[in-house]
Amino acid sequence: MGLGARLLSVFLALSSINSANAIETRLVLAGGASAEANQAAVKVLLRWMGEKPGHLLRIRWASEKSADQLPSESSYPFPGDTPIKEAPTRFEMPMKRTQFLNDLKGAAAVYFGGGDQKFILNTVSENDLRQALLEKYRQGIVFGGTSAGTAIMSATMFTGEGVETGIGAEKPGLTVGLGLLEKGIIVDQHFLVRKRFNRLISAVSGNLATVGLGIDEDGAVSIVNGRSVTVLPPEKVVAVRKQASPGRFTVDVMEPGESYDLQTGEKGAKP
Repeated sequence: MGLGARLLSVFLALSSINSANAIETRLVLAGGASAEANQAAVKVLLRWMGEKPGHLLRIRWASEKSADQLPSESSYPFPGDTPIKEAPTRFEMPMKRTQFLNDLKGAAAVYFGGGDQKFILNTVSENDLRQALLEKYRQGIVFGGTSAGTAIMSATMFTGEGVETGIGAEKPGLTVGLGLLEKGIIVDQHFLVRKRFNRLISAVSGNLATVGLGIDEDGAVSIVNGRSVTVLPPEKVVAVRKQASPGRFTVDVMEPGESYDLQTGEKGAKP
């Protein structure tokens, strides 16, 4: 075997090892409904969580309430035997940042609750937590969210303060998100119930997003490697993709069980 052939053989072997050892990133995102409606999403999150040792770190920074006013654990959609650690509230974080980082280190899953997404991002920024959260996600730890906890996953997220009565790149109200999803992908929640098609089209019509996912209140998706979307029961999910010609979009409606490739726009059956 010549030198070139040997080098090619080594390269292919190393590529095979790297592919086998590649770490998958995983997201489970719900549109903001009741615990009962999101049971399919909970099952996927807990199944992925069970592949690694550790607890579920539940983060409720989107709430306006103080610690003693937050809902009881029964208000959240996790079985009673789920090992859960509660993150310090956003009011406590300046004093308990080290505790939070220790709990994050031992987490097998991270879950963001609903409320106001700006509160989450303010807490992340004020306590310099973005890099720690991103690193945990890139280690293959499953991240989940509902409502505001879903909105933050985009690199550019909706603030909830835009104008939703028209279509235009200046209207939707956007800011920097947590960025677990790649640039160009934006997620909207409570999508059909709150009639947010206008703002998703507006976001995709600008320069900050090329693909938008609209998840309704009873809807949820799982996303692997920032790309492979699977729609979870019981509701449909909408994908809006910008085309090369100005003002042109494709709109796909995915049934539960269908898949969608965020990079190519290919739609198909559940893999």
